[in-house]
Amino acid sequence: QASTEAMYLAAREKGLAIIGFSEHSPRPQGYGYPSDYQEKLRAGFPLYVEEVRRLAQSGPSDGVSVLLGIEVDYIPGQEAYAKALLQAQDFDYAIGGLHFQQTWGFDFSAEDWSALPEDERFAIYARYYADLSAMCQSGLFHIAAHPDLIKLFSVESFHRWLDTEQAPLLVKNALTAMKDNGMAMEISSAGLRKPCKEIYPCRRVMSTAAALHLPVSF
Repeated sequence: QASTEAMYLAAREKGLAIIGFSEHSPRPQGYGYPSDYQEKLRAGFPLYVEEVRRLAQSGPSDGVSVLLGIEVDYIPGQEAYAKALLQAQDFDYAIGGLHFQQTWGFDFSAEDWSALPEDERFAIYARYYADLSAMCQSGLFHIAAHPDLIKLFSVESFHRWLDTEQAPLLVKNALTAMKDNGMAMEISSAGLRKPCKEIYPCRRVMSTAAALHLPVSF
């Protein structure tokens, strides 16, 4: 895996004027996956910050602006943890991402989803968008990451849920909260190499964002 310096040099060689680094943050205790790299991340996170700050100092001489960013797991009830994390460093931007329903990391295992009946999946999608609205209203973040990650292991069910009467309003409420709180919505191609085989967000969510004139980031 490339170091921060290697990525910086690659960006400079491509003539990019700005490069932002946005490592995932450590999570609160009790929120993890069956196999995880949290201990390594906790130990290495200060080094990441130090490396990016050092690159930011040398960047202007190369004509490159280096931004120190972070992606933080938004977990309802753990807002104080996220706020303390974000206040500990002078981050240039913060990305909020949803990966958990309570202590369940929903993007870890297809087996977790295969056992769920569709009505339970629908309930999970609804909670996800309620949590997304809360995340955007928290005032902690500048960007909302992968705003339909919940479809990862159940994309066909997710699209059937989007056809329900409830779903469009929940999605619109979340995206409206993004716009009202000055946030941008992330568009990510990562889903193309994941089981859903689809960009985050899907076309229907993107259409709602376009109708709202919601700013986006790539």
